[in-house]
Amino acid sequence: MSSTRRPHQGPTVPQSSIQRRFGLADEMWEKLAPLLAEDGITEDGPPVPLTELQAAFDRAVERYNMEQFTAVGAEREAAAEVLRKATLAVAANHPAVLRNLLGTVEPEVSEQSPATVAGCTGMALGLLDGWLTERDPQVPKGLAVRAPRIVPARWTRWPGAQPAGDVLPLARKGRALSSVMTLIKRHQGGFNVFNGCVLALGVTCEFWATYADEDLDALTARVIR
Repeated sequence: MSSTRRPHQGPTVPQSSIQRRFGLADEMWEKLAPLLAEDGITEDGPPVPLTELQAAFDRAVERYNMEQFTAVGAEREAAAEVLRKATLAVAANHPAVLRNLLGTVEPEVSEQSPATVAGCTGMALGLLDGWLTERDPQVPKGLAVRAPRIVPARWTRWPGAQPAGDVLPLARKGRALSSVMTLIKRHQGGFNVFNGCVLALGVTCEFWATYADEDLDALTARVIR
């Protein structure tokens, strides 16, 4: 059986360009398009190899995901307020109060809740990265070595106990925030990780107050912002 391929014809490299296709939601396109444009990939741009296109999509999705966990302005102020109250609830050993508080936080910004689950999660993980590596200049020397490495027994039944147990060692390496998507996949959802990182933050801040002999209210107001 003879081949239909022309002699000396080299291998072809698939080329593609960004196009609107059925199944790609306009909303997601609008979110990713500016990030893809940073890589020089636009709807009306020249074709690019599929491997480059996939790599650009992967980078755009990663950047988009991380942006969702970066609260700024009023959203960060609202997230900080939630985390301060959550820390006090953890220290007071009031899971019902903590559950009710976290239940008011919405997936997206709303009139009822300017704080978001992703914004609070990202802020908590970022703070822990800074505290448990002592990169944050406010952290007293030696805190990272002595801070709790596991979830206290009284909180082991908390829905976020297992995620918190993963967050604490990651934060000691400064990798809790960068590992957020891995944590979400491992613990089957962002809300579970939200519960976990809030617990990890509260436990660490509670220890900090004891370690530095500082009033917890004053400490949370100073360092959770």
